Amino acid sequence: MKQKLILGVSSCLLGNPVRYDGNHKRNPYIADILSDYFDFEVFCPETAIGLGVPRPPMQLYLDGNNTRLAQVADSSIDLTQQMQAMAAEQCKQLGHLNGFILKSRSPSCGKQGVTLFDYSGEIVGSGAGLFAATLVRAFPSLPVEEETMLEDAALREDFIERVIAYAASKPPI
Repeated sequence: MKQKLILGVSSCLLGNPVRYDGNHKRNPYIADILSDYFDFEVFCPETAIGLGVPRPPMQLYLDGNNTRLAQVADSSIDLTQQMQAMAAEQCKQLGHLNGFILKSRSPSCGKQGVTLFDYSGEIVGSGAGLFAATLVRAFPSLPVEEETMLEDAALREDFIERVIAYAASKPPI
């Protein structure tokens, strides 16, 4: 039997209740269909840095040219350093993956379009979540997408083709 390719997947997308509010964002396409064709390595950056469930919500703040991760209710509770250190360490262990599906709009997992705030609470732009940014920098050719792109059949097919091509281009382990 041929071994399935391995995708990293944001834990909440598979129905795991790891979100800040104790809920999940189960995606039926990923959990019920892609799971027939791929093995998953499940990951939640927030729980990986020791945050509990539930936990206070976080958001991204633009501080000069730097993106910071801090709590919404108290932006002085800054988790940027912990998230960046964990992401860098985690990426050292992800070379075996063939792709990654991230949770959109997440301050840790959003690949793009994550709202950036200033410290007065005003929206000042958008960017990438801290884990997602580290992942993309560490593996620039790894197919990485958000779950929302799987809603479009052409984009979904393109992602799967890129995952297969990426796996075929890697030397055997």
